[in-house]
Amino acid sequence: MAITQIASNAPHFTASVSDDLTKIKYIGATILLDDGTWKIINADGTIGDYTSPNALITLKTSDIEIGAVEIKNATTDDRLIVNSDGSINNKQIPIINAPITLYSVITTVPSSPTEIVIGNISTIKIEISGTSTARTTTFGAKLTSTSTAINIQGFNLTTCLLALQTTGTSSELWEFSGLTGLYSLVLNPTVITGGNLTIKVVEVS
Repeated sequence: MAITQIASNAPHFTASVSDDLTKIKYIGATILLDDGTWKIINADGTIGDYTSPNALITLKTSDIEIGAVEIKNATTDDRLIVNSDGSINNKQIPIINAPITLYSVITTVPSSPTEIVIGNISTIKIEISGTSTARTTTFGAKLTSTSTAINIQGFNLTTCLLALQTTGTSSELWEFSGLTGLYSLVLNPTVITGGNLTIKVVEVS
């Protein structure tokens, strides 16, 4: 009997209908008979039916369960968490080196705010700028990855005032300190009109 191997990494063989398939000892190989049917050699040496040359098993949607998946932007550090139930968490950005752009020239309010995962960082400085004639960005923090963000105060490095949000329309520098022990800083643009908004992390320590 002449057997031709046609794929070495996922072995497939061709054989005649009249060939004795029990003499083929390549376990896991798939056999294409000249009548167009497929067979597979099982681990115990038996020959089984194999209806598809591309898959050994058939899965239904209900057979597959995927836990939380983190999706990362290919060109930025933006992250999106898709939970196993299909819901979406806020984007999470691990801060390693500044500067990092959180929102880049956006003209509409995002569907979910960006989180800055704090790690061992105690102080974060951000820059808020843009052409918008009216804008509001609220400041919050989370104790854990699953907790609800609570309002916190930022320190305006220009006016030397504390605030829970900013409505300024000129470029601003804000500092958030004493972050050790928190999970994330949440910057949430809630109003953007008449132009765009950009928010960057400019320094961490």
